[in-house]
Amino acid sequence: MSSYSAVMFVAFAAVAYTYGITVYVWWAVSIGVGVGIGAFVFAARWNRLRAKHGVVSPLE
Repeated sequence: MSSYSAVMFVAFAAVAYTYGITVYVWWAVSIGVGVGIGAFVFAARWNRLRAKHGVVSPLE
């Protein structure tokens, strides 16, 4: 969460001041696309890993 805060409130604020508020929209769209692709690619694999080995979190 700290990297989110640092990027959104410092770096993107400066870029948005220069280029306009659409920078926030494009950032949110790119994050949404990344989450969608990640969910599509890894959801079934994660479920199989959890069922086979009992893994609950990525740190295990």
